[in-house]
Amino acid sequence: MKLFQAGRMTALAVTLLAAAAALAQVNMVYVESNVGSTANQNSVYAYSNDGTGVLTQVAGSPFLTGGTGVRVRTSSTANAFTSDSQLAVNAAGTFLFAVNGNSNTIASMAINSDGTLTPVAGSPFASNGSDPVSLSVSNAGPAGDLLLVANEANDPKQVGAIPNFTTFRIAPIGTLTAVSGSTLTEVAGSMPAQVQVNPGQKFAFGLLSQNGGSLISWAIGIGGKLVQETVLTPPNGGTSFLGMTNNALFKTVYVGLPDQNLIGVYSYDTLGNLTFDKTVVDPGVGIGFLTSNKEATVMYSAETTSDSVTVWDINVHQLTPTVLQHITLSPGGAPSSIMLDPTEKFLYVLCPNLTGVGLRGSFLHVLNVNDDGTLTETLAPLAIPVVHSAEPQGLAVVMK
Repeated sequence: MKLFQAGRMTALAVTLLAAAAALAQVNMVYVESNVGSTANQNSVYAYSNDGTGVLTQVAGSPFLTGGTGVRVRTSSTANAFTSDSQLAVNAAGTFLFAVNGNSNTIASMAINSDGTLTPVAGSPFASNGSDPVSLSVSNAGPAGDLLLVANEANDPKQVGAIPNFTTFRIAPIGTLTAVSGSTLTEVAGSMPAQVQVNPGQKFAFGLLSQNGGSLISWAIGIGGKLVQETVLTPPNGGTSFLGMTNNALFKTVYVGLPDQNLIGVYSYDTLGNLTFDKTVVDPGVGIGFLTSNKEATVMYSAETTSDSVTVWDINVHQLTPTVLQHITLSPGGAPSSIMLDPTEKFLYVLCPNLTGVGLRGSFLHVLNVNDDGTLTETLAPLAIPVVHSAEPQGLAVVMK
């Protein structure tokens, strides 16, 4: 009997320990303040999700990035509305990378077990270009851990800068080292808007949002350099790309065409070569930001001008996304970045200040994701306490 009771007590202890470990997990979302009015005051806000969508700012937040953001002349030209993926996290969830647009640097910060951030030694690191705006991590490619960077050259304080894409090696301690000869210069004014590593890690995609726009695919070489495969211009005589997500299951890339209010659908082969398939009409106005779930069944697009989010079925409609829902957000900013939280129970929508749209100020909306992928917004948007001149940008999520 005593042995039986001891066994029961041991099993209970194991159960309690497992429950405690589960309760100790922290579900985090990060937002960059992009403060450009005061030197070296750019920072990252850290919020924990209590499991119901309610966000609480982490003690010590915001965490300084060691650099300066970009202060623009008008909200509509802010990096928040002309680019995407200003924050990135490695697959292990141990490091967060953030852009410092005016300082031309990238902050590398260790993500601690409680979600707080600590700069790694030597951070921030030179971005090898002007005005970095988009980051993507390659964790399993032939060159090892890499950080891909798009330097947009859209900072009004750095007139005449030339845009580019470039790559860095990520050391196990989070430091960044530029890959020699990896910088790919683009035409002045073309404004690289986004870089995204393919989930298979062997190649990547990039967007140029101006000067006619381009969708580019590269192979990721063994040395970490990008080798150009395909360059495509917008269909239908369009002039711009903005916003991109990848359906790795069906080898499909979806790209926003904001000047046409369309989504472009592209297929790619095992080498990353792109082929244009078709366009589908977006029901909102000002499409520019896209994301999709891990199962590649549902896609979400954010439309800045109509202050809305659209839900798309891409499961059996991978080449012809079908609208499941079009939802107008509660008042509070204008949508830019969107991202699913790690549990995929919530969709975060970052809405910076934009004159004439929503409430004055910048907000983070937390929408509930229903079983079919559709959305409901039951919580009031969270106000991000940045100075009025700042346009917050970038979302990153992690479960610790």
